Amino acid sequence: MVKRVVDLSQKASDDTKQVNAQAVAKEVTEITSVLKIQDMASEQEAKKREALGLLQKPQVLVCPLCEQGVDISDIKYYDIALLRKYMSVRGKIIPRSKSGLCAKHQRAVVRAIKRARQIALLPYVEVGL
Repeated sequence: MVKRVVDLSQKASDDTKQVNAQAVAKEVTEITSVLKIQDMASEQEAKKREALGLLQKPQVLVCPLCEQGVDISDIKYYDIALLRKYMSVRGKIIPRSKSGLCAKHQRAVVRAIKRARQIALLPYVEVGL
């Protein structure tokens, strides 16, 4: 669309006839108004998506366990406080995209949660009444 506006403005400068220049100017103003309307619509849509929480969350750059210097061997099945941080209220394991863990720590946490479930330190499912 922008290329078309540039082409039309060049055409208007080349033409010496008053009628063609007016028609071109009218078309240029119509195109620019359409572009403004599209920009306003995209801004309104972005605001709606932001209000609904549909925009992508910023990526976590550093794994929280890497930041604390936690080694993979330090993640034990009996460390319930640590494991609960990476479980939902219903007892599901939080995925890596939401927890912000690196792949190595996520695997270690999942392994520890599953082991803790096996010996009944953690529930498989939290049932709320």
